[in-house]
Amino acid sequence: MGLAKVVAKEGAKHGVRANVICPGFVRTPLVDKQIPEQAKALGISAEAVIRDVMLKETVDGEFTTTEEVAEAALFFASFESNALTGQSLGSHNAEAEGSSPSLTTKINGLGAFFVA
Repeated sequence: MGLAKVVAKEGAKHGVRANVICPGFVRTPLVDKQIPEQAKALGISAEAVIRDVMLKETVDGEFTTTEEVAEAALFFASFESNALTGQSLGSHNAEAEGSSPSLTTKINGLGAFFVA
């Protein structure tokens, strides 16, 4: 998030906007590969990894879809005003209030940084 704010501030005079999408966990082949690995490492079932590890802090207990991430990117790209820059957007199932999603520390998550 800090990088987006710096790019937004320094790029404003050049018409550059920078925003971040924080989608939480996205069900990708990488995540699918890591589910059984985490289950084995933690000694729990794959279902428990999904429910109690990956999606525990989400609002709705579901993975974000790649389509939802794309829609968020289109939202940022279609907003022509410079009023929307240096911002972050969490999806409907990003981590619940009180926790702090991190694009750099979320091993199984997907982070997207957009500059327009």
